[in-house]
Amino acid sequence: MAPLKFFVLGVLAMMAIESQAFVVSNTSPTLTRPFLAKAQLHRQEKSNVQMSLVDSYLDLFVPAVKAMQLPTPLLTWFHGANMGTVLLSMATYGAYLGLKVRNGEGSEQAKTPLPVPLLDNPTNGTLHKYLMLGSFLFFLLGAQGGLVFLKTLDQNIFESPHAAVAGAVLILFGVQFVSSTQFSNEEENNSKSAARKAHAAVGLVTFLMMYLQGFLGLSLGFSLS
Repeated sequence: MAPLKFFVLGVLAMMAIESQAFVVSNTSPTLTRPFLAKAQLHRQEKSNVQMSLVDSYLDLFVPAVKAMQLPTPLLTWFHGANMGTVLLSMATYGAYLGLKVRNGEGSEQAKTPLPVPLLDNPTNGTLHKYLMLGSFLFFLLGAQGGLVFLKTLDQNIFESPHAAVAGAVLILFGVQFVSSTQFSNEEENNSKSAARKAHAAVGLVTFLMMYLQGFLGLSLGFSLS
């Protein structure tokens, strides 16, 4: 699990850079106090570098996507359709299983509508972990695709509330993953431990923000249609 943990931490650092760049890019540069103006200038310069790094990364893929000459509706809704599927299936059911774990049913066998590959009769707790980790990985890849599509449509990615909330959701997912690897054996089996309660609280916030992200994504899609 150690390599995956380092990968997640690296992703969190990347998303933090993007989120900070979004915040700074939407901050008014007009400040009355000189020392605040100097600090703002420093932050703006740092933000420009961060935005340049993100743009440079996305520009590795944008020319190839533009060369495909995909229709605008596909560029607008393909990302949303994929992420909506992950949200309404894996992420939502994974969150539901997390609630069952919170209620002390983590060791019970999970009820699944379809066979689960690589898992033989998983418990609620085991399936919750795998579904949320899978959702995180799909959201991570999908976020990059969404940003590429936005740039292909000549949109400013740093002015998108949907992209900012998506970055926050990925950070929360990473926090949840890292925190879940730190549970002691006692906490693993005790749904009322402080660590478990904190994990559940952050999980609820993450779940609500996922749906806020989806709502903002729909609004963005309709504005581009």
